[in-house]
Amino acid sequence: MKKHIGPLSDKNKEPPLLTKKRAYLLLDLFLLFFGFSILINGFLLSQVKESRKKLEDLDQILKEHSKTFLQTTTEDGSVVVAATLQEDGSYYTFYQMPMTGNAGGCFYGILLPDQSLIIIDGGYEGESYYVLDFIKEHGGKVHSWFVTHPHFDHVGALVDILSQEDYGGITIDTIYYDPFTPEFFHEEGEGKDLNILNNASLFDSFESLRSSDPRSLFVPLNIGDQLTIEDIDIRCLMSFQPEHYDVNGNCLVLHFDIKGFTFLITGDMTDYSIALMRQYWGDTSPYWNVDFLQIPHHGYIAGISSNLILQLTTPRYALLDCSKEEYDNNAVNIRTFEDWVLELDIPILKRFTGPNQIIIH
Repeated sequence: MKKHIGPLSDKNKEPPLLTKKRAYLLLDLFLLFFGFSILINGFLLSQVKESRKKLEDLDQILKEHSKTFLQTTTEDGSVVVAATLQEDGSYYTFYQMPMTGNAGGCFYGILLPDQSLIIIDGGYEGESYYVLDFIKEHGGKVHSWFVTHPHFDHVGALVDILSQEDYGGITIDTIYYDPFTPEFFHEEGEGKDLNILNNASLFDSFESLRSSDPRSLFVPLNIGDQLTIEDIDIRCLMSFQPEHYDVNGNCLVLHFDIKGFTFLITGDMTDYSIALMRQYWGDTSPYWNVDFLQIPHHGYIAGISSNLILQLTTPRYALLDCSKEEYDNNAVNIRTFEDWVLELDIPILKRFTGPNQIIIH
């Protein structure tokens, strides 16, 4: 006799309440498992992110420790620093150039792998022939010229070169500048001293050349702007702030990353500049971590009142841009800043022993 297989009779069916309880139990188990899975996945994702961050930090630490610096002094007293991180065949040479004047001034050059140049400032008007000779000796082509601020010991040579026919026989692709305005120098304002602002300024001459330029040669830089030039990453950390009535405190501050070796170009930066950058970038910004620091404002204790910039940056080397006469006579307490640097065992490259070279491979 075949056993009947079919629907359960009413007496064999599970009570409706028991069926619902089982359904709710299964639903609870599903939700518990689903929630646990989300928790586990979230935890794993956070662990992956944390591990990735640790690997990135480790990579940065290894990169820092794999940097090598070899310093030699030539017979004429100039210093050559060979900075090596990786063998990739590309060479960059950073020049700290001596100046002919007895006060202030700044002139840096960076020779790129394609044999064009980056120029930073350039010094007085009377030194334009010296700047031109350097540029012509290295091929005659300026890829980019950076002007930190319009004081005559920084922008004078460029103003003179731009005023010459055919730029004195060189080519210039782009000039990056700090976007000061005519109103800043010529309109009255509360707490504003126009005589002080215009003292040592070549803004009007520079602005006349800029405004009459037909080729869009001039490009303003603002805080936060970023550029890449021949694999050099450049970030503008500070630029003109119209409400702050001081030229030095408004100068460009530029961070250069050349194949992993970092430079902080400070121009005539002041305590105000540092305070604003700390507020904008924070104290733990990687832009503070540099190998080479330009000592602000030629080492003068004027606008800078402490060694805070050294504490923030802890550089491998410091660049001092003053004349030998200023150094020997301790002009504006240059030796005080030098002491701050030496107390931290940071070697100083002095402009007047140059041309000093930093060769990056």
